[in-house]
Amino acid sequence: MHFPKGAPISPRYAEGDEVQLKSGGPRMTVASLEAVGDGLGGFTIECMCEWFVGAYRESATYPEDALEAAADVPAPGRVGFRV
Repeated sequence: MHFPKGAPISPRYAEGDEVQLKSGGPRMTVASLEAVGDGLGGFTIECMCEWFVGAYRESATYPEDALEAAADVPAPGRVGFRV
């Protein structure tokens, strides 16, 4: 999400929220948020996310617009219907 200069910051996610890339991938935890200047006086929000692959912690930074709340995404191995 792009914010013009002087606009109030209202990020979609907070530290500790579980998210996933809209394109798929593992569930991740938002570790930190950063406002990044766009060179035109505005800025975007980037989220540094962490997740585990086995016993190894991985991390990467993604634009907020590339993420969706993990609650909106079925957990791996779960079927989306009731019996």
